[in-house]
Amino acid sequence: MSNINLKLIAEMREQLGSQRSDKNRLPAGDYVGRVVTSQSIADTWGRPVTRTTFEITDGANAGHRIRADLRGHAERLVKGAASHKRFRLSVYDNRSHDGRVFSNVDVETIQLIPDGVAAGSPLSPAVAPSAEEVLQASHDFDVGFICIGTVETKRRQVRWYDTFNTMARLEGPALLGRVVFGSTYVFNHELAEHEAANARNGKPNSLAGYAGMLFSPLLTFDIDRKDAAGNADVSRALDDAIRLYIVLLERGIPPEHILLSFSGNKGFHLQLPSMLVGAKPSRSFATAAGSFCGKLASEAGVEIDACLYNSLQPLRAPNSRNEKSGLFKIALTPHEFLEISAAEIQTLAKQPRAFEPPSFVCEPIQKLVELWQHAEHVVTRKTLTEPRDAYSGTDTPRIFQATWDFLINGAVEGERATQLFKAAANLSNFATADDLARALLDRPVRLCGLPLTEATRHIESGLSRAASPLAPTREHSGEAAPRTSGF
Repeated sequence: MSNINLKLIAEMREQLGSQRSDKNRLPAGDYVGRVVTSQSIADTWGRPVTRTTFEITDGANAGHRIRADLRGHAERLVKGAASHKRFRLSVYDNRSHDGRVFSNVDVETIQLIPDGVAAGSPLSPAVAPSAEEVLQASHDFDVGFICIGTVETKRRQVRWYDTFNTMARLEGPALLGRVVFGSTYVFNHELAEHEAANARNGKPNSLAGYAGMLFSPLLTFDIDRKDAAGNADVSRALDDAIRLYIVLLERGIPPEHILLSFSGNKGFHLQLPSMLVGAKPSRSFATAAGSFCGKLASEAGVEIDACLYNSLQPLRAPNSRNEKSGLFKIALTPHEFLEISAAEIQTLAKQPRAFEPPSFVCEPIQKLVELWQHAEHVVTRKTLTEPRDAYSGTDTPRIFQATWDFLINGAVEGERATQLFKAAANLSNFATADDLARALLDRPVRLCGLPLTEATRHIESGLSRAASPLAPTREHSGEAAPRTSGF
């Protein structure tokens, strides 16, 4: 897998629009800057943000200015700092669908430089763990689950590595030719304990509500594309997958560590060992994976399926048959992935193809470790220390765009069950009915133009009223059912 045609990749890079880049953009990297201007505005979606212009104060790019829309923690950090204060900024390249490249500030990692600290001194340098340290931390994480037939069937616990390798090598006759989904993440003993607790509470054979430790030996990017009629658009998915693949190579990931797969219907999966980023098990592993993968996808100008970053989200297993197309999820060589057409790939997928699973053991790459630790830092700050800001757009969880599309438009035949399941899985991330109500009401509030402060007051009043018995009115008599703390 190491024979990569670098000349072809360079040509594709140019073809995909890098030549249309803004020649005046700030190169990707870490900078020190100060705030030049700052004003409160509404963004394209009507959300309140603080539009801030930073001026680089150090290095060869001193004097260059870059703008960022801030909300949540970053907004409060900038507003609370004196005008002479300096900030550490991380700038990355973002690519639009038309190939244009432009600079973005990673607002979630803005850091205030304390007085007396040298501008070049790292505030929190990433320390890359060794492969041995990652192996030791993840040693007990070998439990996964499979669903046979559809993602809605009972989730049967299995040994994750054994099942993955068996499916890859076509060594499991009981699963050959079947529709099989496996867990995206792996677990330790906490998963079985949680299932037992659910059974004691009247929910037998259920993993719902799991919030324990998890891990994954592979970080996965899922790219699906459909045309206007709802049919698979494999050619467009392939173009986007190649765009992302090139970014991964540019990030220094060896091609032999990238597992390339056609999903069997409308897209592609790109997977890389999590050991490359120094990832260790945690309760927020799935969310951090979403932040990490989303950052790399944004660099490529590619949209990925955000539903994959829920802890109990299943993923089609290697060499599983797709129930809609009849094709199989197959692994592809870099040559096939880069140089043959989508139609030829679909022809290859008429039969399963045995392949040797990639090595999950590899030495971490420092730059990827830094990116992963940024993602973990952002997730931890949001979930543990970030005050609730109903309209900031920074709070987690959130309602994905695919869920909104299903709530508003439904789904075409053949996609209904899958889209319903994904929407339910997304909404199940909200810890309480209050959290879900706020998220659902956020969009219509913006559409109707009600001032946000007034809308917040009415929402909180309504939620408080629902928590206690209501006085009889012309529309309602008797008492309201007490509000529950969950679903």
